[in-house]
Amino acid sequence: MPRFRLPIRQLCAVLCGVSLFFSLWLGHPFSNSSPAQAIDAQQLVKMGVEQYQTGHFLAAIKPWRLAYEVYQNTQDFNALAIVSENLARAYRQMGHTSEEINYWDDAITTMQIIGDQQKLGRLLTEQAQAYNRMGQHRRAMALLCGTTLEMREPPSEITECNVNSALRQAHRSNDIPGQVTALGSLGEAYRSSGNVLTAIDYLQQGYRLSQTLETPELEASLLNSLGNASATLALSNYRRAQEAATQGALDTLDLQQKAEQANQQSIDYLKASYYLAVAQQAYETQLSALLGLMAAHKRIDDVAAVHRYQTLALLAMQQLPDTKTKAFAAIRLADLLVSNQFSQPLSTSSDIPLSAATEAKALLQQAFEIGTMIDNPRVKSFSLGKLGRLEEQAGHYGAAIKKTQQARLEADQNRAAHDSLYLWEWQLGRIYKAQGNFTAANQAYGQAVALLEEIQNDIFSTNRDLQGDFRNTVEPIYREYANLSLTTVPKQVTVKQGAKAFKELETALATLESLKVAELQSYFANDCVIVPANIETDATTSKVAENTATGIFSTAIFEDKLTVILSLPKAGKKVIQVPVAVDQVEAKVNEFLRGLELGRRNYSFDIQSAQQIYRWIIEPFEPDLINVKTLVFVNDGLLRSVPMAALHDGNQFLIERYAVAVTPSLTLTTPK
Repeated sequence: MPRFRLPIRQLCAVLCGVSLFFSLWLGHPFSNSSPAQAIDAQQLVKMGVEQYQTGHFLAAIKPWRLAYEVYQNTQDFNALAIVSENLARAYRQMGHTSEEINYWDDAITTMQIIGDQQKLGRLLTEQAQAYNRMGQHRRAMALLCGTTLEMREPPSEITECNVNSALRQAHRSNDIPGQVTALGSLGEAYRSSGNVLTAIDYLQQGYRLSQTLETPELEASLLNSLGNASATLALSNYRRAQEAATQGALDTLDLQQKAEQANQQSIDYLKASYYLAVAQQAYETQLSALLGLMAAHKRIDDVAAVHRYQTLALLAMQQLPDTKTKAFAAIRLADLLVSNQFSQPLSTSSDIPLSAATEAKALLQQAFEIGTMIDNPRVKSFSLGKLGRLEEQAGHYGAAIKKTQQARLEADQNRAAHDSLYLWEWQLGRIYKAQGNFTAANQAYGQAVALLEEIQNDIFSTNRDLQGDFRNTVEPIYREYANLSLTTVPKQVTVKQGAKAFKELETALATLESLKVAELQSYFANDCVIVPANIETDATTSKVAENTATGIFSTAIFEDKLTVILSLPKAGKKVIQVPVAVDQVEAKVNEFLRGLELGRRNYSFDIQSAQQIYRWIIEPFEPDLINVKTLVFVNDGLLRSVPMAALHDGNQFLIERYAVAVTPSLTLTTPK
């Protein structure tokens, strides 16, 4: 889902302000235009300014585009640069980032002709911010500094940046505010790409420099970004602490303390930002800080503080014009009202008080109305989809389906909104499943997975927030689809026994394989190119087992059961679903691993836990393994940490009976 952040672009707004709008029609010299053309163009620009200032961005664009054509024909480059800049800002407010970037291109090209180096540096920074919002973080870094296209170690000095970059332009023209803005933007780009520590370094550089200017607006924006970066660090450590606790790791407490320290640092930065923004009546900065403070206090269960900041956030939001930023702020505020903890964006209906649900609906309806006014399908899609989610949580399935289908339709209207389509298909799948319509649910889940696989390379590399929330926003889709596919599958399946059942089992296996690929893509993002083999799961299984007596075990851990699928080269597939809860499986695995560790130290080993895991996974299939010599394991979750060779049947270790191989995924390894 989209996260509302205060774009560092507000720094540029401080630098440029409305003076740019007025410069065209308050005594601007028109060297190459006739008097009549000059008057007409000035009047058009004035009309656009009036519309823009009242929040009618679409209405402002029309006269500005007409003025743009006049100045383009007359080659009045000064006027052309400013109108291009105005158009870029109007499209930014509407959330039309591609059009915004095109007009920044025009403004930059024209400014290069004019030769104003200071202004050129600032325009490059604004365009970099647009690329960062689009998810093209490396492109943003290239414009800002120019040396990080391959994510090498970032430069420690501005003078190490590319000579044509925004930072070098600002440094060369001694533009301190421009340097502050570029450093802040560079910090945001690094934060968005997942390099939080480098982000904090750049943001702190920018903040220290802003203090020398005595400009509270700049300081407030930099503090806001530092608060967001510290929050990202806190979230990362909270998740790591959760994973460590699941594995019974010794560093759980240390990670929890690091998370709490980062969370408190985020609160301190955001409070300082808020108070500075209040003094300057900078409502957008106020709102961003307040939303960040709500999330930070929610993480530590400070309910009173959450309610206090919620009230202030609603007041700040009333002061903003109807822009994309305001719309997504409303959506995020609605999310904060109905979510439980930092890692649980989806709550059950019993968790949501009626008053919170009512407030959330009002905010989402407001966001939808803004999206309609500024013609932004992405805003409309998310507001409708989340309204559908609230109806789903309340058990109003008819209304939920209607809203979700409308959200899907809006997302399909614009390429920029396509990344939300899989969310709405997943939502439809859950609703149909709750209604007992398993055919429709299967179809919706299948579509969600297919859409996700089309875009996951992009979203994991461009949206590190989603990467961090993988377990809550992506993984459940695969697990729920696989679980749904397995509901009607008999214990033993061959093509002859039933084509439909065999197909369902193949779907489940393929989905579990896709989950493993997605996990790796999420973890590595663009740092590693992961290309799964483009072959059917059954064909892969056959190749693994080719010319060998091989059995392939695939495991899947669900909330209330452990599913084990055995694939044999000639005997088909067999499924066992063990009714054991996920926490029981994890507890037994951790007990087994601790036993191995202790056994290594004192040369003794308690085989009880090794036997229990054997009974879950291997024992039900013993009659099928008579002629099998090699076992290949494709394990799920914490089972991946289990050395399968050390499982014990009461008499022997598994390695004493079979050759044992382990792979993260069949489609990511050479079958041989």
